[in-house]
Amino acid sequence: MEFFDLVAKAESVLNAGQKLPLRKVIINEEEMRDALDRMKLGVPEEFKRARQLESERDTILSTAEREARRTQEAAEEEFRVKLQDSHVVQAADKRAREIQAEAERQGAGIIADAEKRANARKGDADQYAKDVLQKLDATLTQLLTSVRKGITSLEKEGTPRR
Repeated sequence: MEFFDLVAKAESVLNAGQKLPLRKVIINEEEMRDALDRMKLGVPEEFKRARQLESERDTILSTAEREARRTQEAAEEEFRVKLQDSHVVQAADKRAREIQAEAERQGAGIIADAEKRANARKGDADQYAKDVLQKLDATLTQLLTSVRKGITSLEKEGTPRR
């Protein structure tokens, strides 16, 4: 069950409660505890999603680094092959430097792009986790306040506390 569905369930338990004066509500404790327990179980799933996004970012960075190394190794190999031909050594040396520079530029571009995408995903995941936790905090605070008001109201009316 989605986290926000669980919040809706908790709200429906609250809405289904018996209304008392002074904005007090008597709720079904078992249903409310069940909804809260399910919320507690649902939050770790949101964190798993955030970790998955972070793992994807790490995979992208790792792939980009491997691609950069392969490009550089290919450039170095091409450079060695050109050096073997003695009468074009100078031309080969120049071309090898160009290839190496291009490989480094491409590698840097790949890494920069991967880091940008990974940071964006991590930022999105962090914001999502923060939003979920803030909504959970607000909902739980509201529910706790309602429960405490109900207890206080019952205590004032002389109902013994368990």
